[in-house]
Amino acid sequence: MKKIDDLLWYFKLNDIADIDKVKITGPPTRLNPNPTAQGAGNPLVFRAYTFIPKKLDRARKHPLLVYVHEGIWRTRERRRSCLA
Repeated sequence: MKKIDDLLWYFKLNDIADIDKVKITGPPTRLNPNPTAQGAGNPLVFRAYTFIPKKLDRARKHPLLVYVHEGIWRTRERRRSCLA
């Protein structure tokens, strides 16, 4: 279902923006209450979409806007509530 959502983004915005999916990896959390727990010490990974307007003057600097969301699980919950 997520791949279909990805395709919808591309089709809806393709004429006005260049869209890409990126994965940004950072260090593991500094303070871990249980350093021997499963997954402890793993790096923090952010997955995100980038939307760059096609008419943007790429020779100049522009601000970066970041919209934080709750991820695909929240999307699925909303979809279920809409279908109910």
